[in-house]
Amino acid sequence: MAQFDVYHVDGTLLLDIQTDLLGLFPSRLVAPLRKQDIELSPHHRLNPRLTVLGEPHVLVIQHLSAVRTSILGRPVDNLDRYYDEIKSAYDMVFNGF
Repeated sequence: MAQFDVYHVDGTLLLDIQTDLLGLFPSRLVAPLRKQDIELSPHHRLNPRLTVLGEPHVLVIQHLSAVRTSILGRPVDNLDRYYDEIKSAYDMVFNGF
């Protein structure tokens, strides 16, 4: 499991946002990725638009949660290419800027 891996769990795409340094724990912090066509008024920094599996999605980081690693399975994508956008979303959630 790696930070910024994307998993498909029960019809939802989940982005692993937890640092790899905490890989020994049996859980990971994840945030959902929603299709852009779903009614959502995304804030450009809080909810960045990301392409996942060739389709536009929005990161809904304010809905982050911890899940057991056993439910994640194999990653379907990795979003390292959006490092700056994801880190900006962290900053909005935890620091307000």
